[in-house]
Amino acid sequence: MTNYKGFIRLCRRTKKCLEAERAYILKGDFDQIGPVLEEKENLIRQVMEQADLLTNMPPAQADKSSDLATTILREVIKAAEENSIVLSGALRGLQAGRSRQSQKKNPLMAYTASGDHGLATPSPINSEAIA
Repeated sequence: MTNYKGFIRLCRRTKKCLEAERAYILKGDFDQIGPVLEEKENLIRQVMEQADLLTNMPPAQADKSSDLATTILREVIKAAEENSIVLSGALRGLQAGRSRQSQKKNPLMAYTASGDHGLATPSPINSEAIA
């Protein structure tokens, strides 16, 4: 049977896992995220299952821990949303870096006098000016 104190412990473990995930994202240490993602998915699945059970608990069984459980669940949700935003930003940054890197490989990419970026088109050679 699920109780609020067990649920609170589970939420705290989930929040710590989310904090570790965020630290790895911010450091760019994506090799370490894999195991954390697996743990996070497992913990969030447990949180969801227990939250459903607690939601259906008769009001007579609810105690003062229910307010704390609600508060910490909100913190877990907020941390997960923040991590999603940080991860999306990191991915956009990686994609932009990859795009810039691939542009460096094309020697014909250049900036024009107006500051535009695109393929450089060589001017025709004026043979009369050379002579």
